[in-house]
Amino acid sequence: MHALWAVEIARDQPFDRIVELCCGAGQIGLLAAWWTRRPLLQVDTDPVACRFARLNAGEAGLADQVEVMNAPAAWCLPPAVRTHLIIADPPSLTSDESTRWAHSPISAVDGGADGLDRIRDCLELAVDHLHPDGSLLLQVQGAAQAAAVDVEIARVALPLEVSEVREVGVAGAVMRVVPAVSARGRRESDVE
Repeated sequence: MHALWAVEIARDQPFDRIVELCCGAGQIGLLAAWWTRRPLLQVDTDPVACRFARLNAGEAGLADQVEVMNAPAAWCLPPAVRTHLIIADPPSLTSDESTRWAHSPISAVDGGADGLDRIRDCLELAVDHLHPDGSLLLQVQGAAQAAAVDVEIARVALPLEVSEVREVGVAGAVMRVVPAVSARGRRESDVE
C-alpha cells in the first residue's frame, strides 16, 4: 500500500526525485520508481540493507535511475534541495519490543525507548527538504503510533501536519505528513 499511495501522490506532482529513507532492501521505493519512472534516492544506515537495495534495483532493471546511499538520513541531501515525495519505513518498535524480532537486524526494527527515534529523524529531514507542496509517507506501527507521531509533531512545534492516516493490516499504518498550512492558507515554508 505504501508504494501504491506513493504512485498516487507522485502522479499529481512535478517530475523530481523520490527519496526513500530507511529503505532496507528497497522494495517500497523501487515499486514507486518503477511505476512512475522517476529517479529514486534510497538511504539506509545499514550497509547490508544498502547492498540488497542496489542488487534489487539492478534486478528490477532500475540501476540507472536509482542511487543508494549508506548514510544517516540527515546526510542524504544538500541543504537547499527540496523534493515533492519522501517515503520512509523507519524502525518503529520500542527497544523492548524489538527483542522479539530476532530474525531482523536490530537496526531495522529498534526505534528507541518510545519507538519514535528514527521517525523523528524522518520528520526533521522532511522539515528541511520537503517541497511546500510535498508529502512524506511514513510507515508506523498502527493507529496508536500514528497518534503518537501527531502529538510529537505538535510537542516540538514542527512545521508539519498529518493530512491522512491509512491503516495497513492489523498492526500497521501509513501517514501522509505535509508542510503545515498557516492561518492565511499558505504553507508555513512559503512564509518569509
